[in-house]
Amino acid sequence: MRSFARRHALPLCVPMFLLTLASTGEAQGRREAVPQLRRERPMLALEATGLFSSVKGQALGTVGDGAGFDVMASVGSGMFALGAGYQRSTHTLLGQSNRRALVDGAFIEPRLALPLAAGNFTPYVFGRAARLARSLENSGGEPRLRGSAIGGGIGTYFWLANNVQLNSALLWQDLRFDQPATRPNVAVARADGSQWALRAGLSVGFDNWGR
Repeated sequence: MRSFARRHALPLCVPMFLLTLASTGEAQGRREAVPQLRRERPMLALEATGLFSSVKGQALGTVGDGAGFDVMASVGSGMFALGAGYQRSTHTLLGQSNRRALVDGAFIEPRLALPLAAGNFTPYVFGRAARLARSLENSGGEPRLRGSAIGGGIGTYFWLANNVQLNSALLWQDLRFDQPATRPNVAVARADGSQWALRAGLSVGFDNWGR
């Protein structure tokens, strides 16, 4: 009986040893997978930026360069983020330095991080679609004009802390605005133009998004 046990002990131990190794490897794999899942969880960020805006064309009338701001909330996961917010800029009317035009409205902005992150920098590309309106100070009864903008640009995050980033971007938009009818019963005309904007501000909430 003892010789039988000795002959069969080693064959029985081998599969038990392999089973133990497999269980240990599986548990270790589960432990390593947890941080990856945590990195991919959806993240919320709030952002506020100042902007300098240069407008071309007749979409907004004869206005000069202007300044303003935008604010946005966004949700990001992995390399992609989607945000929505509000933008506002003020422009002086050319030849009428005492009057200004206000352009404001809501927008949506998808972002895609580029696989070029290095150090504290993460570059990204983005698109923007907005529904805007233009109104005049001391309008004298001139109606509020409505229009749309669509465009995009490139930006970068610079990490100041785990959840705080300096955010800067260059934005271009194509503008299309209604123009007031010159005579009764005449269809409203459309005017085209474009806008370049430099943006810089702070984002709070993204924890290593796109990295």
